[in-house]
Amino acid sequence: MRYRERLTPPLSWWVLLGLFSMSMLVAFGFYLGPLWGICAAVATFSVMAAVFLAASTVIVVTDSQLLVGRANIELPYLGEIIPLDAQ
Repeated sequence: MRYRERLTPPLSWWVLLGLFSMSMLVAFGFYLGPLWGICAAVATFSVMAAVFLAASTVIVVTDSQLLVGRANIELPYLGEIIPLDAQ
């Protein structure tokens, strides 16, 4: 294996998930009580974190092929590789 990378959701999505979980805490907490609010916030965060992690994509380059998620391309079918420079 020459290269392996996992693409996950950006930090801003995790911050939004935390804020959404807090809004669930407040909404359920005021209406049904603090225990239900905490349970709703934890459940919301857990389910959405599982969705975020399940949706992350893995990129693998081996000696013979390029794998992106479930797709694969054999290296002879790829063109010239040009690395991007930092801008």
